[in-house]
Amino acid sequence: MREQADVVETEFGRRTSEMSDAMQKMTNNNRETLKAIADNENKIDMLRASIRAKEAPLKVSQTRLNDRRARPGIESCHDPTQDHLVGEVYQLSQSVDNLTRELREAESNLKKLRDDHQML
Repeated sequence: MREQADVVETEFGRRTSEMSDAMQKMTNNNRETLKAIADNENKIDMLRASIRAKEAPLKVSQTRLNDRRARPGIESCHDPTQDHLVGEVYQLSQSVDNLTRELREAESNLKKLRDDHQML
């Protein structure tokens, strides 16, 4: 009888240790997930600020380019200044598009992280 009690006690101790380890792993996973969520939220805020910062110069460049294209008669010419404006508009547009793509990816990752956190 004592032998059986020792076996049960040993197994109970092992199982308690396994549960404690599992609980510690879940706590660590939860902490890491919360940190990743916070980091991702900060990244999203920075991306949104970067997009807003690029929108005003883009609008200015587009307006300047449109004003140049609307010039009457002989003043409407294709020159290096117009080429520079076209390049500037293109570069700013590409930058905003890239930032927007990164923002969508970050928002998607944030949604996945929040779903993972709910599962924990």
